[in-house]
Amino acid sequence: MNAARHKTGRGRFVWVGAVCAAAVCAWAVARGQDAPTTPTTAPTGGPDMRSVSPHWKPDRCDACHATDNGKLRDIAPEAVETICLRCHNGREASAEPHPSGRPARTEHAQTPEDWPTPGGRLSCLTCHEVLNACDRNRTRPAFNPSFMRGPIASGTTEYCAICHEADAAHQKLNPHRMLRADGSVDRATCQRCHTADIRYDRNAQRSGNPLLIRSEMEICLGCHVEHVDFFSPGHIGARTSPAMRAYMAARETPLPLSPEGVITCATCHNPHQAGLFPESSRLGRGGIELGPDADRLALRGEGASICGECHGQ
Repeated sequence: MNAARHKTGRGRFVWVGAVCAAAVCAWAVARGQDAPTTPTTAPTGGPDMRSVSPHWKPDRCDACHATDNGKLRDIAPEAVETICLRCHNGREASAEPHPSGRPARTEHAQTPEDWPTPGGRLSCLTCHEVLNACDRNRTRPAFNPSFMRGPIASGTTEYCAICHEADAAHQKLNPHRMLRADGSVDRATCQRCHTADIRYDRNAQRSGNPLLIRSEMEICLGCHVEHVDFFSPGHIGARTSPAMRAYMAARETPLPLSPEGVITCATCHNPHQAGLFPESSRLGRGGIELGPDADRLALRGEGASICGECHGQ
């Protein structure tokens, strides 16, 4: 897995190693019975925010596993992604270059049947055989230290071909392209992020319950492996103060926060394509333009003035 970097507006790059803070599935360890402790937060290694890898280290199991009286608890496959992203968010550790949460089997890609696909979707466990790094009798190997499944070919393209067709017509998917050429809505694209229960209504209002397939941060980080923030330590994941929320409410700001008052990707970026909703609505304002000369980081249509939606003088 390649190293990733996080850039701030001051031009400082923080390089982070290929650490995979992943979890192990139910067959990994024995179950406990008493009230568990929670897994420890992956430690950081100094001012450059470099995480300390828990992998290939027999004394770091509790970085991912909760414990019952000293015994490691199982981790359900569907919970793995959340644990991985505690570190692999492109800041504390490298972000995964392949999107997760996507359907495992489509017209152009067929994941091997014996590879884990919780809920029929791609996860960290799909390509990474985490149990290899949890074997107390093994040490980090020089070859395949990221414990990739299947035959490890000499190049990235060959590994991709395990699942992807060698089809010239097969191109990268942009889940933000939600409108067809004729202006109709591609409902299948909606389900890249929303559950099948979502219903499109052009005049819909923000409900606070977007029916996402996973948490918003997990969905965004599944594709966006590098985020640029003009202030350190950054906005993403920051909890707003009561005073700031009162200020935003008084201004009737269009910027959404999580129910807990946390800044998310969608606080500043509208994930919907421009034209999907009326530009005058909160769901449509600052939608993503997809033309060759478009500003793809429109900041909810606020531009540089977006700072004033949350911050006072």
